[in-house]
Amino acid sequence: MEQISLYYREKAWSYIPCNAVSPYHDLRCGHRIATKTIEPCGSNCTHPDQNFPFICPTCIIWQVVLGLGLEEEQDENEPPIAQLECLTMEDVAEPTTPTAGASKVDCKVAAIAGEEIQRLRKQHFRDAGATARVCGIAQFLRDFPEAVCRPRKEAPRMQDVLDLLGALGIEEYPEVDELGEILNALSTNAGGS
Repeated sequence: MEQISLYYREKAWSYIPCNAVSPYHDLRCGHRIATKTIEPCGSNCTHPDQNFPFICPTCIIWQVVLGLGLEEEQDENEPPIAQLECLTMEDVAEPTTPTAGASKVDCKVAAIAGEEIQRLRKQHFRDAGATARVCGIAQFLRDFPEAVCRPRKEAPRMQDVLDLLGALGIEEYPEVDELGEILNALSTNAGGS
C-alpha cells in the first residue's frame, strides 16, 4: 500500500470520534453525536475531558418516549426518525419545530425533548446532533476511495488494513467488527483508482 497524502490523513482523522480534528464524539451512554464545529471532548465522552458535557438527543428522546409510555411501539436502537430530525436540524436553536408530516405524538415528543434541551443548555451542556455509530475509517474509505491506491487486483487482506492504520498514524487498533468494516470498505475499492 502506498503512502497516504497528508490531506487524506487529516481527512481520515476527522472521521474518528473524540480527537482534536473531529466533530464526532462517542458518549459514555453509548451513542455517537456530531457537533457543527470541531469541539474538544466533554465530560460525558468515552475519553472525558474537563469541558462542559454534550447533549445526547437520542437519550433525551428515549427519556421522553419512556416517560410517555410509548416504549412498546419503538425499537430501542432506532428512535423515531421524525423526532430525531426535530433535534438534529441545522438550526439546533429551534429543536421543537416539527418536521413536515410528523404525527401528533412525534410533535409532543419533540416539544418535551426541546424543553429538556433548553434546560440542559442553561446548565452549560453543549449542542450536538445524533449520528450513526459507524466505523470512521470505513466511512472515510467509502467517501474517499481515491485516498488509497491499490495497485493489485486481488482482495485486500487484514495486513492491508493494519498497513492502512499505520499509514494514517493510528496506533490503537479498532474493535474487531470495525476492522471487518475497514476490510470490507477496502474490498469495495479493490482494483479501483
